[in-house]
Amino acid sequence: MFIHIPKTGGNSIQNIISQYSDDEVVCLSPHQDGVERFEVRSQKYNTHKHSTYEEYRREYGSEMCDGLFKFCCVRNPWERVVSHYFSPHRGQVVWSREAFLQFINSPEVKPLAHYLAVDGDELQAAVAKMSCVVRYENIQADFDQVCNLLRLPRTSLPHRNKSNREDYSKYYDSESAAVVMEKLKAEIELFGYTYS
Repeated sequence: MFIHIPKTGGNSIQNIISQYSDDEVVCLSPHQDGVERFEVRSQKYNTHKHSTYEEYRREYGSEMCDGLFKFCCVRNPWERVVSHYFSPHRGQVVWSREAFLQFINSPEVKPLAHYLAVDGDELQAAVAKMSCVVRYENIQADFDQVCNLLRLPRTSLPHRNKSNREDYSKYYDSESAAVVMEKLKAEIELFGYTYS
């Protein structure tokens, strides 16, 4: 089970693992994220590309979920927020400090716990339920480890939805960087991310 957290390199992984899944990749309207704009849907279950672990548990049942290999990807939160801000489905093509601050403070920016927690778990407990966590910064090597554990052939990940933006730090000032630190503190601390 792949918990696809937005803006963490998941489209590249989805491209490889979809051949081993009963889920179908469906091309949809321009509101979908990324350049490729696809959705992943199950024919049997009410799940989608960015279903949370809690949503999977509701659909599959806790017993089935507990027995599955589960993995997700994480990414430096400051970098993930910038990537999300410029997602094509948002229509934000130019950076504006005011719009960026408003976005950071909006419910659209969700912490990892939103995707991984069940019954109000703390993030650390939620992450402990994953069989493997792939770090965006080490995506190929970590995905190779997932392939080894699942006995799948190692495959080079395609680079999907690559952008031509400047380094994420160019979009922050001390106020906006501090807002992300406060809002996403649990994942920053758990995974040792720093703003640099």
